[in-house]
Order: sequence, then structure tokens, then C-alpha cells
Amino acid sequence: MTTCLYLDTTTQTLLLGLSVNNVLVAEESSENTSQRYHSAVLLPLIQAMFQQHGVNPMDLTTVMVVTGPGSFTGLRTGVLVAKTFAQFGGANLIAVDGLSLRVWSASQRRCDPASIAVSMKAGRNEVYGAVGSINVDSSVDWQVEPAWFTNDEWQMVLAANPHAAMFDDASPQPTAADLHAWRLAMLQPMFTPWEELTPTYLQPPRITLKATPVM
Repeated sequence: MTTCLYLDTTTQTLLLGLSVNNVLVAEESSENTSQRYHSAVLLPLIQAMFQQHGVNPMDLTTVMVVTGPGSFTGLRTGVLVAKTFAQFGGANLIAVDGLSLRVWSASQRRCDPASIAVSMKAGRNEVYGAVGSINVDSSVDWQVEPAWFTNDEWQMVLAANPHAAMFDDASPQPTAADLHAWRLAMLQPMFTPWEELTPTYLQPPRITLKATPVM
């Protein structure tokens, strides 16, 4: 039996899915304005999903996880769970970034090979964005590599790519079913060693250093 767990904790909407023998048997979507919510509910949701479909966590074949960009707390939760299944259970890891997933999702909805301009808010006056299209092997071909842009810089990118379709935070967002369909469409999935699984944060975690009084 081949099993795959799908994880996306990069946004306020937690995405979770499970496939057994390449059939998506469960999909969960849970939204909360605080991404700390993800760390509280993710493991119980996974456990319930496994129990319902008779999956032993130690027999999990693959974990497909979105590695960002996202907030520190929410993203760290998903990446840590994926690493745990790989390190202690031997599951293969398929790491995908959120912009690539959005290009895939948008291209499937459009049913054409047009370029997609994808962006996510990354601050008051910044976006994390890129322009890409899907190749025949379901990999992403970037015309503009993922990077941080000011709003003005992003408008210049859009002006330079007038035929690209827009996909931003207001667009219909990807689902666990999109992750599942993308995995099946990959001709040669690239597996990532758990030690090399690296998240991409929209903003670095804020660390407050307290001064130590000199005696």
C-alpha cells in the first residue's frame, strides 16, 4: 500500500490531505486568523485521518509539504511534522514552494499554458512574487524568479509581462486536491532529504534581545 500525506501550513488556511494507492481519500481545510492554531490542531487532525483510513504512521510512503513562503509559526509546524515522518518513519519528502503550487493550480483552472503572475503579500509595501508557467513534465518554468518586490517594483514586473494571468491572495487558493493532482502529474518527483528541508519565511522571526545589567 502506497500512502501520501499532503501538508500546507503556510497560510491562515491549513491544508491536509491523504492518498492511498494514488487515490485521494481524505481532505481537510481549516482556517484560523492565528497561525499558532496550526500547531495545536495539525497532529490531532493527522491522527484522526490515519485512524479513519487504517494508515500506520510508520508505514507512510511519502509526505508532500509546502515549504513557504509563510509565517514563522505556521510554516515551522508543517515542516517539522514532515521532517519527523521522514526521519523516524522513512517517508520520502517532496518539497514544493507555495508560488510553484499556485502556478500549477492556476494553470489547471485556466487549462492553457499561459504564464501566471503569482504574488503573496509579504509586508505593508512588499510582495513575494514570480512569473512562471508549467512545463510538459509538470515542473515550473520561471520567467521571473521568485523574489521579494516592493509594490512599485511588482507593478513594473506586471507591466513587463502583460499577457500573464494574475494570481494573488484574492484568487481561489490551492487545495490538497491540487497537491495530489500535481504529485500524480510529476514525471520524476524530486525527493528531498529531511536534513535539507528548508522553509522560506515571508518575514524573519522577530527576536527581542534583553539587555543584561552589568554588575
